[in-house]
Amino acid sequence: MSVSKASGETGVGSRMEGIVAFCFALAAAVAVKLPELFGLHLNDNAANGFYVRNVSLFVLPVLTGYFVWKRRVSMRAVLWLAGTFIAAAVFANIYTFVPNGNLEVLTMLHLPLALWMVVGIAYAAGRWAQVSGRMNFIRFSGELFIYYVLIALGGGVFSGFMMMIFKSIGINAEPFMGTWVIPCGAAGAVVIGSWLVEAKQSVIENMAPYSRTC
Repeated sequence: MSVSKASGETGVGSRMEGIVAFCFALAAAVAVKLPELFGLHLNDNAANGFYVRNVSLFVLPVLTGYFVWKRRVSMRAVLWLAGTFIAAAVFANIYTFVPNGNLEVLTMLHLPLALWMVVGIAYAAGRWAQVSGRMNFIRFSGELFIYYVLIALGGGVFSGFMMMIFKSIGINAEPFMGTWVIPCGAAGAVVIGSWLVEAKQSVIENMAPYSRTC
């Protein structure tokens, strides 16, 4: 196979993976807004407890789905992962929590950590029992945090400029930014950041082309 042909196939594969990652990011953004169909609005103080308890359930199942697709995880593992997320969702929403009670606070703190380990199992794809698999996930977690912070900073600057532009023509864009752009962007950025971390592993050159695509 010629170098040009191999490079072309790599480019097509990277482009396809980027499209798939964008679709999963869009799914995470939609998941954040789905509760509003049942009257649970982000700007409603009465729904604050629900959103804080379930924030990890909006994003991490979608991120796990991305790794299931990328790693070609077996159906048995997919069923186990899905069952874990369903059990977590049942616990976070069926149990009668006292608002701001100790159990609710503990759920807010520990459920995301527990589900992040489930993401790690999907990420390792059968290598979770090996030290190298767990170490790769730790490295991935650190790099994802860095990329997420960079995306969040860029998104914050973009949102600020957009609100200033609309304010200059007499339109208050803060409600729209606060209930749509920021929460949906924050959810989708987790998947996009994961895609960037994965893309970095397969290339030697600078990350600028991937950042530009993002």
